[in-house]
Amino acid sequence: MAVNMTLIDLRNRLREKLSMLNEVQVEAEAYLALKDTRHDQLTRRLEKLERRTDDIANPDTARSQKLLEAYDQLLELHARSEEELDDWESLVLEPLREVQEALLKLVS
Repeated sequence: MAVNMTLIDLRNRLREKLSMLNEVQVEAEAYLALKDTRHDQLTRRLEKLERRTDDIANPDTARSQKLLEAYDQLLELHARSEEELDDWESLVLEPLREVQEALLKLVS
């Protein structure tokens, strides 16, 4: 009888943890949505700067060099942002969803 009560107690506590995991997932998705919005802004800035660099007639001028440097920096920032978005999705959200699904099946 004590084993059954312990199992029931543990199952109930695990169900409580599921709601906590759900809260974490909701907040992580909100964070990712904001990061995605920021990434979209970077994409637009990068595209605009890319058009400006395409129009460079003389790449040897100081202004052109500055523009190309800014483009390279923004390109790197954009790449890091994209990598971070991918990491959040694949290393945080996907495993979190999988854990929740598996735990839900086990305690239902």
